[in-house]
Amino acid sequence: GVMRDVGATFFNLNDLHDDLKMTNITSVIEVDLYHTAALMPMSDDEITSLALGALTNAEPSIASARISESLVLRAPQCATIFSPGSYRNRPEQRTPIPNLFLAGDFVRESPMHGADGLSQERALMTGLKAANLVVQALRVGSTAQILDVEHDEPHIDAGKRLNRLLKQLPPPPFPLPF
Repeated sequence: GVMRDVGATFFNLNDLHDDLKMTNITSVIEVDLYHTAALMPMSDDEITSLALGALTNAEPSIASARISESLVLRAPQCATIFSPGSYRNRPEQRTPIPNLFLAGDFVRESPMHGADGLSQERALMTGLKAANLVVQALRVGSTAQILDVEHDEPHIDAGKRLNRLLKQLPPPPFPLPF
């Protein structure tokens, strides 16, 4: 369906915001959808229903949830799209301009920490690293502690290695269904 090409990230805001941790509200969930051109003509209710369906696929217990309030924000063409191999063309966090440091999921990180593609986590990490660079440059404040990324679980690592091997094979003489 329409959600096939749409990416989604779910956030349980009760876990992320102190003011929501001790409330009588059962759950406050944020759903961020990406690559949403096909959703733009839809009504807010239709998009909310699709988001709830995607969330239910990820967490089946959500199926019985009652939505008491929803808000759909539309920002067409707001996400940067990267192509394979574009990483080398991304700007680095340090710039030639003194005391100007870059952050965002589009920035080339050194050393790499976590996701290599577009992600809010990557934007957060480069933001913390840029803040640390400012602290070091100005010699004021304290740096943020950045924890190492956990290694992939064995089955994820095996899948990644298999995928790398498959990419080295010549393409099949027939069209792939995906």
